[in-house]
Amino acid sequence: MAELSVPASNQLDYKDQTVQDLDKLLSMARGARSRFEPTWHLNYAYYFGEQWLFWNRGRLDRPRLDPHRVTLTDNRIIGIVRTELAKMTKSKPSFQVVPTTPEDADVQASIMAEKILDYLWRKEHLRNKLVDVLLWSRITGSGFWKIVWDNSKGKKVQVLADNEGKPVLHAETGAPMKPEAVQDEEGKLPEGLQPKTIATGDVHVETVAPFEFLADPIARRIEDCEWCIQENVKSQEYVKQHYGIVVPTDTDIAPGPTEARMFPSYQMGGTSNYKGVKLHEYWCKPNETHPEGRRAVWCKGKMLFEGPNPYGCLPYVMFTGIPIPGRFWPTSTVEQLRTPQTELNKIRSQILESAQRTGNPAFMSSRQANISYSGVPGERIDYDDTVPNAVPSYLEPPPMPAYVLQQQERIEQSMQDISGQHEVSNAQVPAGVKAASAINLLQEADDTRLGPNIYDMEETLGVAGSMLLKLVAKYWTDERTIIIAGKDHALDSMVFKGVALKENTEVEVQAGSQFPKSKAAKQAAIQDMLNLYFQYQGQQPMNKRMIGKVLEDMEAGALAKLFGDVSVDESQINRENQQISQGMPIQINAFDNHEAHIEGHEEFQKGPTYLGLGPLIAQVMENHVNEHRQQLMAQMAPMVQQQENGASAPTPAGGSNGSA
Repeated sequence: MAELSVPASNQLDYKDQTVQDLDKLLSMARGARSRFEPTWHLNYAYYFGEQWLFWNRGRLDRPRLDPHRVTLTDNRIIGIVRTELAKMTKSKPSFQVVPTTPEDADVQASIMAEKILDYLWRKEHLRNKLVDVLLWSRITGSGFWKIVWDNSKGKKVQVLADNEGKPVLHAETGAPMKPEAVQDEEGKLPEGLQPKTIATGDVHVETVAPFEFLADPIARRIEDCEWCIQENVKSQEYVKQHYGIVVPTDTDIAPGPTEARMFPSYQMGGTSNYKGVKLHEYWCKPNETHPEGRRAVWCKGKMLFEGPNPYGCLPYVMFTGIPIPGRFWPTSTVEQLRTPQTELNKIRSQILESAQRTGNPAFMSSRQANISYSGVPGERIDYDDTVPNAVPSYLEPPPMPAYVLQQQERIEQSMQDISGQHEVSNAQVPAGVKAASAINLLQEADDTRLGPNIYDMEETLGVAGSMLLKLVAKYWTDERTIIIAGKDHALDSMVFKGVALKENTEVEVQAGSQFPKSKAAKQAAIQDMLNLYFQYQGQQPMNKRMIGKVLEDMEAGALAKLFGDVSVDESQINRENQQISQGMPIQINAFDNHEAHIEGHEEFQKGPTYLGLGPLIAQVMENHVNEHRQQLMAQMAPMVQQQENGASAPTPAGGSNGSA
């Protein structure tokens, strides 16, 4: 059996050591992407309304038309994209962290990790960044998130540094030392040491456009990429802050990736005197040549940074539009709508031209008529006539053919079929459909078309969540206080270190949690459940606290105000929970709603935060709840006594049995 020959050296086929090597990789990746760039630029222009354009040798050009020709733009694309975007972001993703083992410590760590993800979702404004990246994927077919640790973010502190600017670490703790730890009585530092301001660092999520991302040409998915390059324009201050080098600016700043391609560019404000620095950032996965991976940053032929990849993977996730089998770059909804949108613009322009001709017809005048004509707009056509004193007349244009008017409806129907958005998606009832169930089925059919896109987005968000938690577990070495805010002034604070996650960083987004849900259907289902509850439990007293929460779930704010006193009680209960968590004993009041307080405090006792407060605070809480229980029993005692007396009272003679 023949054996495969193994090369003596384990070096890769491509080189990535020097700036020249990286420039070659950049050129190869750009060549693989170049055939898609004209399509992206046209999609981008069509989205914001510049639809009378074509690609002409590296630029977006306008056709040369006669001045009297009408170029109407009826932009249906932006409405379709915004509707699809609204459906995909209607619901917040429901993150679930899978514990590594069924042990209680890992289960509690996974619950804590879910709270951290909710905290980062708000702190990093991930909803807005999700809208940005999905917008890129709807227009061009792809968008990216870059998830890294940024050492320049976070709280600024002063530490000791040596002559090379490196922080001096404590011999025992390994933490950076502060200047006051080694200052003498006069406040002087030892020779060779100097103060330096550094940041604690924080998670950074950045939206990356496909124009800035260059993938491994052999890859078919983002997971298959062995390496990638990101090129973008940054300011001089950014380069100095992150790499400690002042680099001359070399790149003009354009208002957008497509505006600079339009000709002439000055009409779109595409030129300015402000310039930036074009950076190239190379990322490589761990391999035989680079066991720890590789990261390199360069610009203008100069290496700014090179070192190992600290994450062990490419720090990017890809949000896709419409996948194309066997191809890295997907297509998009806008790309498929461009052709019918162009035809719609032409048809609408022709109809408008015909209307202008019909309403303002040409005036026919014979040269032998010997008359003067003025005061009527429109074109004048002089012609030779053999009849003397001919009467002037109007030239009647031929009527617009019926098939031209019908073509407009066909194009609109075609755009609806391509986008999967019919009348029901645009708050219109189709002709002949009156039943509510039929309308709901049509709405569900349109929403189902988004199923693959939403499931792909949920999977991508799960990968992004895992990357965020791994950064937290690795770099949150100092204690950080996280404030988690809830309704009715509920605040939950955690003093947290990354090591507390215990490797519970595998994140999933609950399948279907971001699928668009009908608010009306949700309210109808809750109302039916309430009707059943009151029908079979009508003899029991109504729990106002429960009813108030149900009405909030129904998103019926006006009805929830009927139980406004419940919200006041909830705010008081949450304040007491926070005060007791800090070891402060709370006295009960005569005006307290003891039943609501008992229920609210017991809910807090069942939560994971209460378990970490310790036995002393637990005893304070239990004493407080017992006082509420005693007061509630004291209030109910007269009622119980009255019921017992009524049950044991003798039946008077001639009672209700009607006997003599």
